[in-house]
Amino acid sequence: MSPIHPVVAAAMALHQFANSSNIACGLVYAAPTGNDGTRPLASFASVVGLILFFLGLAGNIAAENTLFELRRGAAKRKAKSEGRVQITYDKVYVVPPPEGLFKYLLFPHYVSEWLEWTGFWILAGAWGLSWGYRSPALWFLVVEVTTMLPRAVTGRRWYEEKFGKRAVARRAGAIPVLGL
Repeated sequence: MSPIHPVVAAAMALHQFANSSNIACGLVYAAPTGNDGTRPLASFASVVGLILFFLGLAGNIAAENTLFELRRGAAKRKAKSEGRVQITYDKVYVVPPPEGLFKYLLFPHYVSEWLEWTGFWILAGAWGLSWGYRSPALWFLVVEVTTMLPRAVTGRRWYEEKFGKRAVARRAGAIPVLGL
């Protein structure tokens, strides 16, 4: 794992506590809206929410595993080229090849996570646990996109500076249509 500043670690812990408390309170204390007990558990919206959630989850896991394997392989090659038997590198950066989830994006794990939380928000709304501005899942999704999208944009720029435009291969950070 890469070194991390204690202030960043504390901010991350605070964010996780606030987010998990928000989601938990939303699930525990939200009175189902407009449900007189006849609302089916399996509606079209709940099925869409579950599908999006599990597609996002699978995409996130697949992208993270791809990055892990690419970085691990690069660290092994670097250690071997330096004549080392043991790998002692915290993180070796590589540009993922433009294939699979990385064909159009450099950060598909970000987009997959957004898809995952969109599915959760739809599912919670379909089950009557609040839609719109009162939904904790919506607010978490908004916070994720507004913090991760700038990171993807600057991350793409960093990849271009470190590895060149050819290695980035015209891929977007997170949103191909907008070039972000």
